[in-house]
Amino acid sequence: MGNNIPPIAEKVKFWEEQDKINQVVIPRLIEMNDSIKSLTTQLGEVDKKISFSESRIQKNIKEDLAKISGDLNISIVTLEGNIKSLNEATVIFEKKLNALEVEVTTKLNSIIFPKKYKILIYAASLIALVSLLITIFILGLII
Repeated sequence: MGNNIPPIAEKVKFWEEQDKINQVVIPRLIEMNDSIKSLTTQLGEVDKKISFSESRIQKNIKEDLAKISGDLNISIVTLEGNIKSLNEATVIFEKKLNALEVEVTTKLNSIIFPKKYKILIYAASLIALVSLLITIFILGLII
C-alpha cells in the first residue's frame, strides 16, 4: 500500500518544478494573448478600412459610369443630329449637282447642235451650188 504513493519530498520537488515552468510559460501565454488581442483589433480596423475603401471605390465607379453614360448619350444625340444634317446637305447637293448637270448639258447642246446645223446648212448650200453649176454647165453644153 505504501509502495505506490510517492514520498512528500518528491511531490514538493514536482510542484516546485511545475511552479518554475508556470512562471516562465504564464507570462508568455499572457503576452501571446495580448498580441492576439492586438492583432485582432488591428485586423478589425483593417477590415473596416477595406470596407470603407470598397464602398468609396464603388461609389466613385458608379458616379464615373453615370457621367460616362451621360456623356455618351449626349455624344450619340449630337452624332445623330450631325448625320441628319449631313443627309439633308447631301440631298441639297445632289439636287444642285443634278441642276448643274442639266445646265451644263443644255449649254453643251446649245453649242454643239447649232454647229451641226450650220454644217448641214453649209453642206446643203454647197450641194445646191454644185447642182446649180452642174445644171448650168449641162445647159451651157446643150445651148
